[in-house]
Amino acid sequence: MRALRDFNIPKIVADDLDIFFGLLGDLFPGVDVPRKRDVRFEAIVNDAAKDLGLHNDPEFILKVVQLGELLEIRHCVFTMGNPGSGKSSTWKTLAKAQDRDNKKTVVVDLDPKVGSTNELYGYVLLSTREWKDGLLSKTMRDLSQAPGTNPKWIILDGDLDANWIESMNSVMDDNKLLTLASNERITLKPYMRLIFEIRDLRFATPATVSRAGILFISDSFGSQWRSYVKSWIMKKTYDEEKKQQLALFFEKYLPETFIQVKKAFKYLIPTMEMAIVISMCRLLESILDKQDVKALEYLFVFASVWCIGGGFSEKDGKDFRKEFSNWWKEKWKTVKFPSKGTVFDYFVDIENSKLEEWNKMGTKEVDPDTSRPISSYTIPTMDTISANYLMRQFISVEHSPMLIGNAGCGKTQITMGLLNELTTATDQYIMQIVNFNFYTDSMLL
Repeated sequence: MRALRDFNIPKIVADDLDIFFGLLGDLFPGVDVPRKRDVRFEAIVNDAAKDLGLHNDPEFILKVVQLGELLEIRHCVFTMGNPGSGKSSTWKTLAKAQDRDNKKTVVVDLDPKVGSTNELYGYVLLSTREWKDGLLSKTMRDLSQAPGTNPKWIILDGDLDANWIESMNSVMDDNKLLTLASNERITLKPYMRLIFEIRDLRFATPATVSRAGILFISDSFGSQWRSYVKSWIMKKTYDEEKKQQLALFFEKYLPETFIQVKKAFKYLIPTMEMAIVISMCRLLESILDKQDVKALEYLFVFASVWCIGGGFSEKDGKDFRKEFSNWWKEKWKTVKFPSKGTVFDYFVDIENSKLEEWNKMGTKEVDPDTSRPISSYTIPTMDTISANYLMRQFISVEHSPMLIGNAGCGKTQITMGLLNELTTATDQYIMQIVNFNFYTDSMLL
């Protein structure tokens, strides 16, 4: 019963666990065997997580241990979950724990989607019959020929598709052989492992799925974003009272808001709870690190409104930004927004501890230079002022904003206008990165 339970739990989606435990109860009525635990190694994993600056949440430690158990019986493992669920942190923590346990682990992390299939496995030039090595084939050969029997892992961090994963079937089954177009065969040694870091198995065939162990990391219960918040608060140098207030506000506002967002609202593009929380922490620190804030809850509500609701707009015939504003005003009364307009029409006046309309924020006078083209001017509006302010805050902490909207709505104009206003070369360099690179943990405006 324990083998059946503990082997299958890591691969089951959190929403289906109740069904699985119900089936187990029918098969083994009245039997509840405790999980077999290696207390000594779990203590090492705890220390390894602290070394990496991670919060040692029990769920996270369990996933690290489950990955270690899977790697003992499988030479290929799929670690699955949404972005921000902790897939990378899981294998990094396990590798660190093995290092502390005198098993020096060699890790090579590569993206199989970075090039074509030929560039991954290698190919023969038809004109000269010359063999060109591939990224994966060279990595596998080097690790296979390396001295020592300590663990050696190849991390394949990229989505599955039939173009490259089907060629891995002979490696993933009991043959453990990679056969190249040059007729060379590379053996996966007993101390070598393949770890696939993927989001889902949508494009994987049954032949591929059946050849690997699966570790599914769910983010349904919010342990990931809570762990991030605790780690972030712990690292900051704020006084203890401010840290306690921040922790209290996160627990007060976020759980119920996330439930309502999933139930009633739709983003323009997919976004994760972890990305929202990261943006909130960066926005808060961009202000708290520079000045003393007396009305901390006002600032927290401002960050929550924009980081959670900034990505809403009209979709499927509904104005979700307005609906979110109405829900927020009705639900949270401690910081009371004026009845006029939406919650997005106001910013926090830090000095006076009150909400003010964006058009009251001091803006630069437009210089009537007739030699400049009219397209180089940006007339301040409530939207441009708020976008400018938030982008400045995120840029100051090197966090990437992402502007979303239809063609012609002013995304480039706002970005270039802000770039022209930035004075230092460092700020301009960061701004160029923000303008051309988009990340999953970007703040949505």
